[in-house]
Amino acid sequence: MSSSPLLELEPHVRIIGSLFGSSPSRRRGQSDDVVSGRPYQPGDDVRRIDWATSARLSAIRGEDHFVVRESYGEEAPFVCFTVDRSPSMALYPREYPWLHKPDAVRQIAEVVALSAGHYHCPLAFLDADNWRPPSTSAEADELTELLDMSGYDRAEETIDSLFGRLHAVEHMLPGGSFVFCCSDFLEVPTERTLAMIVDAGWELVPVVVQDPLWEQSYPEAAGEVSLPVCDQAGRFRLLRQSRTEVSERRRAHEARLRRLEELFTGYGFPPIVISETGTDALADALRSWNVRRRPLR
Repeated sequence: MSSSPLLELEPHVRIIGSLFGSSPSRRRGQSDDVVSGRPYQPGDDVRRIDWATSARLSAIRGEDHFVVRESYGEEAPFVCFTVDRSPSMALYPREYPWLHKPDAVRQIAEVVALSAGHYHCPLAFLDADNWRPPSTSAEADELTELLDMSGYDRAEETIDSLFGRLHAVEHMLPGGSFVFCCSDFLEVPTERTLAMIVDAGWELVPVVVQDPLWEQSYPEAAGEVSLPVCDQAGRFRLLRQSRTEVSERRRAHEARLRRLEELFTGYGFPPIVISETGTDALADALRSWNVRRRPLR
């Protein structure tokens, strides 16, 4: 995983975050991002005196006046990693030749933790059973341990309920916080839910974990055999489909992925789409996300 690129955790907006970061803050501090000037006061750092402005003001007023530059500070945004615990996230066991979603979630969690550490970002974790407040001491191993503490067996879990829990801890995640949401998004979130994310001022990062064969599309061969299909409660049943049903399912799956891409990107939240657990595939997905976000900043 060390060969995967780090995520560029630079928010679109000025933030109230953690000290010693590199993102522009709403608060005043020391940086090259000058916001205004004010009269010099005893105790001010003389290195912050704007000598050119001071000279012009002194010439106009006929006496010495010193102006001190005030700058925005630089801080690090908060980062929250959250995961969907619905049964569909464990639909394909590791021994099947398809995407094992828990492995994909674990890989992206490691990259998020390493990126947060690189940018000195406090890291939080949220799922159906756990809430770990933001901490700068969080490590990748600790994040994966939290992932392993619960299974993917919450039949009542929906993507909107997951975002609802985020809303409950909104006071712990100020505007500009990055919220990584790992889910297969087999249920498209409502626009009301996304509007809540926008109102909170968060930098949502949807991590769409879908098998490319069975969830992003649907194979022709599925119309020739009886398939074990998992329902919303996590129970399997045999399904026999006609060619017409297979074609309709394929169109629906492909349309759902397009809808997710368009919906999230339209709100300014380009998703990370994970279709494989290989290091190279994950690295390509992360690089693509970094590139797609740069114009938004």
